[in-house]
Amino acid sequence: MNDFFVPSPLVPLNRFSQTATPYGLSERPTVKNYSLDKPLLGDLLLSRGHVTQHALAGALKNQKKWNVPLGAALIAEGELKEEDLCTTLSLQAGIPFVHLAATPCDRSLLKREDVDFYLAHQCVPWRTLQGQEIWVAADVPAARKALSDTPHAALMIYQSTPKLIGQTVRTRFEEHFTARACFQFDRNTPALSARQLFPASMIFKMALFILSLSVLMFLFPSKLEALVLCLIGLIYSGLAGLRVFSIVAGLHRTQKPTPHTGRPALSDADLPSFTVMLPLLREGDVLPDLVSALKRLDYPPAKLDIKLLIESTDTDTRTVASHLTLPSHFEVVLVPKSLPLTKPKACNYALPFARGDYLVIYDAEDIPDTDQLREAAHAFHQADDHIACFQAPLNFYNWRENWLTRQFTLEYTSLFDLLLPALHRLRLPLPLGGTSTHFRTKVLREVGAWDPFNVTEDADLGYRLGAAGYQTGVLQGTTNEEANCEGGNWLRQRSRWLKGWMQTYIVHMRNPRRLWRHLGPAGFCSFQLVIGGFVLCALLHPWVYVLLIGQLLLSNTPGALPDLSIHLLVFVAGYASTILAAMAGAAHRGYFRLFFSAMGMPAYWLFISCGAYMGLLQLFTKPHYWEKTQHALSRMSPARRLHLRARTLRSTAPPFTGSLDKEAGGDVSL
Repeated sequence: MNDFFVPSPLVPLNRFSQTATPYGLSERPTVKNYSLDKPLLGDLLLSRGHVTQHALAGALKNQKKWNVPLGAALIAEGELKEEDLCTTLSLQAGIPFVHLAATPCDRSLLKREDVDFYLAHQCVPWRTLQGQEIWVAADVPAARKALSDTPHAALMIYQSTPKLIGQTVRTRFEEHFTARACFQFDRNTPALSARQLFPASMIFKMALFILSLSVLMFLFPSKLEALVLCLIGLIYSGLAGLRVFSIVAGLHRTQKPTPHTGRPALSDADLPSFTVMLPLLREGDVLPDLVSALKRLDYPPAKLDIKLLIESTDTDTRTVASHLTLPSHFEVVLVPKSLPLTKPKACNYALPFARGDYLVIYDAEDIPDTDQLREAAHAFHQADDHIACFQAPLNFYNWRENWLTRQFTLEYTSLFDLLLPALHRLRLPLPLGGTSTHFRTKVLREVGAWDPFNVTEDADLGYRLGAAGYQTGVLQGTTNEEANCEGGNWLRQRSRWLKGWMQTYIVHMRNPRRLWRHLGPAGFCSFQLVIGGFVLCALLHPWVYVLLIGQLLLSNTPGALPDLSIHLLVFVAGYASTILAAMAGAAHRGYFRLFFSAMGMPAYWLFISCGAYMGLLQLFTKPHYWEKTQHALSRMSPARRLHLRARTLRSTAPPFTGSLDKEAGGDVSL
């Protein structure tokens, strides 16, 4: 029995009377235990010198306020280490404590088919001693209850820590979790997977369509031209109508745009647990600012599960993370080297380890409103069960920086402050924003999580949620991030976005009848306008000018001018509605300085078209390649400001004039 901690004799009680509930993220404290048969947790922690009287008194208040176990409150405040808590729990229960790093599990006892059970109940089989199998658990009573309906009901259960158990499962089944993250979605729903974007059946249909179109072009060129122009005009008109509706709806937008159930507001004690995922790749420069922003979140830390997802090959970010002082509710998850090297793959890998009732994704450069998680928790509490996700609006803190950031901001304000709330108001599916998306964790798992081969996994997931019968709501609290201020970096990011929207459109339109059946007529038409229409407009925008100029220069017949007037009217209406929506969004944010900048949006759309054609090329050459967006380029980013300030202080410091020889009487100073 030298391999593990053996409990010492119990110590006497004192005046503290805390609950003896084992530590667990979502556990609730039990009724106070005044039994004299065993000491209370607080008494043991005091007697062993793990906490002070002052820390214990503060934790008791937070235990009641947050409705969490005493150990969770102490750990969240940084007053207690997880290992010290679990060794004390083992002492209280009179069972051994097993340190899995020093005495690891017998690998032959760990079964791949049971990994979800291990993670759900935070317990694993450890060793076989004298023919009897012994398990270890973070919450021994809960594990015993979970095992009661299994063949392992009569087994002995020893104490360990949640992190050690999680690391054991993750290490033992690393290949399994990696394969699941990369290929499970494709195996379960191949019809909706972007892994093989153009299957043989679709290639055949595309070839047949192109052949038919060529025949029609040869036989009826003028009629086909008229039909194509009418379809394009219809799309432009539909988008214009949707933009106008978003402006009108935005003017009458309520503060609570989500269906209510009449439930009272949540107190701190009723707040659910939240997992925060942050996929990171070469983000060492912004990681300290990100951690600082997350520390400012107004949410009980005992109910937070923050995971920094770092690629195992990303040595720079790993080094920065290792030098940060992370609170107990932060955890670094190393994502094993595998392809595709995408954000959704990393999120899929970490999802089995998420312990929160709800889950939110943030990007590396995000600065969310401090009360955003509270708002999301209240919104979920007030909404019915058909709301699976809430999208928080995104905006930029460096919108004044240059012409590109001003145009980018106008685009975001019209999208997140007007269009998405309008789609929600019409009960239509939303293309999610990729960051600040708050999910019900169980629903996210139910729909298969993210497609790792889709480079805009957010938009794809939004429509899959709609097809599964769920709705997406919108929040008020904003997440500010860094707008791309350099043309090349912006172009790479935009090409990935548009390539991903093309992937999403192709995947969902493989079977239009199924999409119509799942989304309904209104949802189907909305998908055509929002996903197909935006991509088509980005591709057609340069050719609109060519078409109009060509008709003006080459038209010699009297009948051509009315046709030109109709098309011109449609295009102008589409552009005017987009500019008005941008102005309305800017007014909603109070960015009145951007009104004049909105007139430059047609030039900005030409840049969008460049990104669209770059994405179209990559769709056939490297469809799953993730164009990395470089952050901390803005002079207004916190990381860049800190770097510039340090450099300025170094450059303006007076020269060193003192002597390092103290015996000579020199003054060591700067």
